[in-house]
Amino acid sequence: MKKPFRVLFVGNSFIFVHDLPGLLVHVSKSLGRDVQVANSTIGGCTLYAQTAASSARTAALLHERWDAIVLQEYSALPLVAKARDKYLRPAIRAFRARARRARRAAAAPAVRRAH
Repeated sequence: MKKPFRVLFVGNSFIFVHDLPGLLVHVSKSLGRDVQVANSTIGGCTLYAQTAASSARTAALLHERWDAIVLQEYSALPLVAKARDKYLRPAIRAFRARARRARRAAAAPAVRRAH
């Protein structure tokens, strides 16, 4: 039996209000693929506040093996250059470093843009 593709979602209400993990599971199932999902989401929160150093839930989930990690940033933060430099880029670096340290090289974080 083939192992399911495992996806971790980290972000805010754009993930849980629209149930992106559930949508991924349903679309994948309709295509005959088995996908397992988990999420660490806090409404109105930035990724910077959800790194493993700041969030026990995120830290615990990052100890598991993930094939993909989807990072969804606070909607307006990426639009401001200083905010990107101070918060977004360090958060993405922290997620990548944590994934590498945990030998989860297959789990490359991806940032989802909210429109």
